Amino acid sequence: MRRQQQNISFVAIIGILMSIAFFFSQQINNQAEGQDLMDTSLPKVETMEDIPDCSTELDEVAKVACYAQAATLSDQLVKAKVEAILALEADTGNRMSFIETQSSWEGSRNADCAFVAELAEDTDDAETARNVCLLDHNLERNSLLKALICDYYDSSVCDPSDIP
Repeated sequence: MRRQQQNISFVAIIGILMSIAFFFSQQINNQAEGQDLMDTSLPKVETMEDIPDCSTELDEVAKVACYAQAATLSDQLVKAKVEAILALEADTGNRMSFIETQSSWEGSRNADCAFVAELAEDTDDAETARNVCLLDHNLERNSLLKALICDYYDSSVCDPSDIP
């Protein structure tokens, strides 16, 4: 009798985890579709080369706009890598763990960049500092996610010269 209750509990837990994984995958898909519909002004980003170089001599307004666009595009690049990993990962437990890890990283990134923005002297400086911070964090995360894809999932899509 006790063994049967344990089996029923185990099946219920597995069912709940699968439901949660499905929910998160639908949320991620819906968010991606919603962003595509709302944000038609930004170009699609496929590689790091698509992110603008804002280190060149720009006036203040252009610099703010450049870093805002670079931060947004780098975030799209990270989200594309996240989607790729979720598409490649078959194990529900690993998918859930990865989603939790990604969510924690995003929270940490956002907190770091909010703190950096608070240290700035004026609004334009704060916005630029926040976007530079987001860009740096996103590029670092993109490299890590690319390494995960190459090392654990699909090395056929990786150029050996790209792997650190």
